Amino acid sequence: MPLPKDIDSIGAYLRAWSSGLGERIVQTFPPLHGFDDPPSPLITQLLRKPFLAQTLAIMGVVKRWNEARGAAVIAECGTGKTLISLGAVHVHSQRKPFTALAMVPPQLVEKWAREAFLTLPRVRVFFIDCRKARNCLAASNVQREHHHPRGAPLRSPDLSVPSRVQHRQRLLPPRFCPVRWKLLS
Repeated sequence: MPLPKDIDSIGAYLRAWSSGLGERIVQTFPPLHGFDDPPSPLITQLLRKPFLAQTLAIMGVVKRWNEARGAAVIAECGTGKTLISLGAVHVHSQRKPFTALAMVPPQLVEKWAREAFLTLPRVRVFFIDCRKARNCLAASNVQREHHHPRGAPLRSPDLSVPSRVQHRQRLLPPRFCPVRWKLLS
């Protein structure tokens, strides 16, 4: 099908065909969670209240995890991808303690820790120092040694963030838990 002569850029093409493209996208990829679907009551337990679009994305990720082993949050800078990811992990846990592993670029490691403390109730954050490991991917095969005064199992959610950078203790809140890691053989 030939293009009309007045379409000379991608922007003009998108303006001319946006309604048809939008319908095709919705047909091909129907939303997992619609505007009329009720969100999980666990979203109200988050320490920060997500916007409506972020709530829809959280519920979409949770529903995707119920169908498959993975989901992706892809959006522009500043849309709240970290909040969506942390909220999805919290809602998917269904009030049970969980351990999550966040694979993020080195410049975002401390940001993820701060965001986790601001978003998830009772969360503990652990950094895995990959500078000493031969391969940072080996950090996903670790055994954590808990240091609890009474030896009782810890019941808080955990977020582990592998990293190759030294962390400045002054940037971390008091709930940061130092932990020792040992690689499993």
